Amino acid sequence: MSLAKYLKLFTLLILCFLGQAASAEFSYLKIDGIFGIGTNDKMDQYDTATTGIGYNISYGVRNRVIGIEAFYTSIDLSGDISHGGVNRVAVQSLNIYGVELHFYPTLRLAIKLGYAFSSFNDYLENNTDDNIFAGAASTYGLKRNTTLGGLRLGVAYDFFHIGRKLHFQSGYTYQENGNGHENLISLGIVFKFNRGILDRLIR
Repeated sequence: MSLAKYLKLFTLLILCFLGQAASAEFSYLKIDGIFGIGTNDKMDQYDTATTGIGYNISYGVRNRVIGIEAFYTSIDLSGDISHGGVNRVAVQSLNIYGVELHFYPTLRLAIKLGYAFSSFNDYLENNTDDNIFAGAASTYGLKRNTTLGGLRLGVAYDFFHIGRKLHFQSGYTYQENGNGHENLISLGIVFKFNRGILDRLIR
């Protein structure tokens, strides 16, 4: 899919989000801890992957069996590499932000489909030589000051709740980023509110 088509899809998701937010049955704020595994085609050639932890903040709205959520994720993934005969640690420092559509086949289970932009600011630990980074980046597909987009698929499940306003949720997301992909496992807390924020402002 071309960049123009991706941008049209992202714009459509934003419009859906605004439409849903204006008339939602309820809205919610979600805060997650994230464990991630990242890779790309070049890393796969060397049996290398990066792993790490981060956090996610989301605001979403829901009407019966459909919902939509805007999110921001920050995560640093690191992995051992060998470059120039020296063992090093590569770090993929990622900021991921976008929008997801949620479909609810049951009250607690969500199937997620969305689009996100991933901003890379990768580096090598204990290295300040740009030439060394450039060589490692070419070998392992690292990126610096680069933003790419990609589709995301996943599931989420409310496994425990306290009353009607406080829920605990776990989930899994497969995130494409135009350079490779991440597998993101989340565990967090959901604060639910009556109606959506825009609905409150309108009224």
